[in-house]
Amino acid sequence: MPSDVVLLVLASVLTFAYGQALEAGPMANRSRWAALESLEDALPTLPACDREGYVALFTKHHNVITHNSTSGKAWGTFGQKMGEDMQHLQLRVLLRSLRRHENMCRRDFILLLGTSLLLPRDTEDGLLADGAAGGGRTVIVRVPPIRVGVPTLDKLHAWALTNYTSLAFIDSDVMAVAPLDLFDERNTRGLLIARHPYDAVQAKCGLPLERRGVSALFLMHPSTLLFEQLLTSTRKNNSWWDVEQTRHTPEQMGLACYFHEHRSLATLPCRYLYDLANSHHVAGGSHHRGCLRRGAARWSSAGNAHCAAVAERMASECLWEGHAHDVRAVHFKGSMKPWTKVLPKCKRLKHGRLLKLPLNNNSAVGLPPDARARKAGVALRPTEELEWDERVVACVTQQDRQPVAWARYDSTPRARLRLVPRACCSYTVALKAEWHALRPPTKQLERS
Repeated sequence: MPSDVVLLVLASVLTFAYGQALEAGPMANRSRWAALESLEDALPTLPACDREGYVALFTKHHNVITHNSTSGKAWGTFGQKMGEDMQHLQLRVLLRSLRRHENMCRRDFILLLGTSLLLPRDTEDGLLADGAAGGGRTVIVRVPPIRVGVPTLDKLHAWALTNYTSLAFIDSDVMAVAPLDLFDERNTRGLLIARHPYDAVQAKCGLPLERRGVSALFLMHPSTLLFEQLLTSTRKNNSWWDVEQTRHTPEQMGLACYFHEHRSLATLPCRYLYDLANSHHVAGGSHHRGCLRRGAARWSSAGNAHCAAVAERMASECLWEGHAHDVRAVHFKGSMKPWTKVLPKCKRLKHGRLLKLPLNNNSAVGLPPDARARKAGVALRPTEELEWDERVVACVTQQDRQPVAWARYDSTPRARLRLVPRACCSYTVALKAEWHALRPPTKQLERS
């Protein structure tokens, strides 16, 4: 049987299976999951969104195709090279952050789970409970490999979820910090994708730098026809979907180039999904120096001109400072995970969300007495900007000049709040603290 016919048959069978899985989801057991411990704050009950949802992927392939990069990464499990328990945590935090920032309706959270994986019972229960918070639900759908050895291509299964009209695919190492308002996009055959401000490989299909996408966040519209066409494209346009030629991101380049070729690609503003590595790509930054040192010629004919263009656009369009209000989600990409690259002085971030303290009338900045301080601290919003104030020698919020302290973790009556020191007065620390506030307790991180 010709390969294209096999692909079309596979698409039809899988689409039917997805529909069955959605109909047989956990709705019947909803009261059971709702009774389980969920978010740290009670969420208001909202109506269900009409055929809209979020999609995440957790899959594992045993025969992995790797590229010849010297970075030493292994791509057996979709996500990063880390223990599966940490990936479970990331999924929980992603879901909790989405629920925390919904304000109009609750969307289904759909987990595409590879057929070779089993979720631990506590992880599955937690995902179902977190999804049920505020009137939502979690649906788990089993998916087989699209191409054995390339786990990230399994994202394409989202196009077969035709019970929905609009789905936001989100990687597990993303955290929402504001409502995701991208569901207003009505191009039902198109792709709305987060911007990748420093990608070099998508130039090979004619995409200009300002239109290149990162597949950590995109809005798509399920369609059996599109699913079949994408499966066929993975075979016919091999360079777009090739692990070696795309630097281990075949689904990223493949999707961007496919929809660009069909004139149906749109890109979100640079700050919508904020990559924590952005600041390293400005002129003089570590990644900019690396780009110049190694050259981008391996991936783009533009060579070092690409490095200069990235640095210029990054400085003008993609930095956090002064524009945090534009950020809707944060990408803890690559090695920038919330439990990594934390200075010893900043390890208190693992206790959770930073606190804003009230100003003391007796001084420009001062802590109230201990007993009152424990009640007076207000949670810092993840998009609030911080700076070090030399005049009062404290980390303060830029807008209200309120001093910022670590989260409370000692419940003894005389426990003192500790101000955030200068080395930790940054948005990256605040964002990592937000992530830890949303995660469930885990011995692995509590001991670190």
